[in-house]
Amino acid sequence: MRTFTEVSEKLGEPGKYLLIQSEEVTDSFKNLPVHMNATNVHSILTPLGGKSVYDVMQNNTNALLAQRERSGKSMMIHLNHPNFHYGVTAEDLMKVIGENFFEVYNGHPGVNNKGDETHASTDRIWDIILTKRLAELKLPVMYGLATDDGHNYHKIPSRGSEPGRGWVVVLSKKLDPEALVDAMEAGRFYSSSGVELKSVTYTDQGIQIEIEPEEGVEYITDFIGTLEGYPKRGTPVLDKRGLEIRATKHYSSKIGRKLKTVKGNSASYNFNGKEIYVRALVRASKPHPNPAQIGEVERAWIQPAVGPAAPQQ
Repeated sequence: MRTFTEVSEKLGEPGKYLLIQSEEVTDSFKNLPVHMNATNVHSILTPLGGKSVYDVMQNNTNALLAQRERSGKSMMIHLNHPNFHYGVTAEDLMKVIGENFFEVYNGHPGVNNKGDETHASTDRIWDIILTKRLAELKLPVMYGLATDDGHNYHKIPSRGSEPGRGWVVVLSKKLDPEALVDAMEAGRFYSSSGVELKSVTYTDQGIQIEIEPEEGVEYITDFIGTLEGYPKRGTPVLDKRGLEIRATKHYSSKIGRKLKTVKGNSASYNFNGKEIYVRALVRASKPHPNPAQIGEVERAWIQPAVGPAAPQQ
C-alpha cells in the first residue's frame, strides 16, 4: 500500500495528468448497498449509516459538506450505481440535499444500468429525479455521471470491471481539483462511454450540441424532458402475489419523454415554454468495444438544462 502523495508524485504531471484524492464511502442500510464517492477529500469520511437508505445518503453527504466548510476547499460527493443490488430508488435519492450527482452509467457488469422488468433503468431514474426535484421539491438539478468502476486491470478486454468504459469530460480553465469540482457543480461537463463532443451550448432558448464525428459512425441525439402538467402520482411495483416490491415506482410516460430526435453530427433543441428540464442522449452506431453489458453502443449523456416551466427556486 502507498500513500496518496507517493502515488500522485509518481504519476502526476502538471498541466497534463492529475490524480485527485478521493474516497468511496462504502455504507449500507440493512442488506442494501449505499456507496458514495467523495472527491477532493482532505480527511477520511467514516460511513455513518442511518435509519433508511435516504438517511444513509443524507448523513454521509452532511459529513462531506461539513468537511468542505471546515477546509474551505471545493469537494463533492456522488451516489454510485443505484441499481447495484437495486439498493437505491429514485424516491430515496431525489430527497437528498447537498448531493447533486449520481452515476447514470457505471462500467461494472453487475450494476444493472438497464434495470429489469420490475426495476427502472438508471436513465429512467434520472428523469424521475429531475422532474420531482425541480418541479415539486424545489431542489437543484441532479447531474448524471459516467464512470468505469475499474477493479480489474490485467486481462482487458474481459467481462470483469475494467477501466475505460465511462468517464466525464469537464470544461475547466485549470487542471486542479478545485477548478474541476467547481466546473462540475456548474454543470460544465458531459458524460461518455465513447462518444466525443466538440461543444455543448446552453442558452435561454435551448441546447446546441456539436459531435466530434468518427469516420463511418452515425449518431442519433434524443432530447429528453418533462413538460408542465405531467401526472405527479407514482404507483408501487407489485410482485405476482400483489405485494409491493422495493423499487422505484411506476410513473407516467410523460415524465422523461422524448421531445425531439435528431440524426447527424449536430443537434439542437429550442424551448417552447413548457419544459421543466431538457437533457440529451447521443447514441452512436458503433458498438462499445468493451461494454459493461452486452449489446451497448457508445453514448454521451448531456447534462440537463432547466426549462422555462420549472418553478423558481
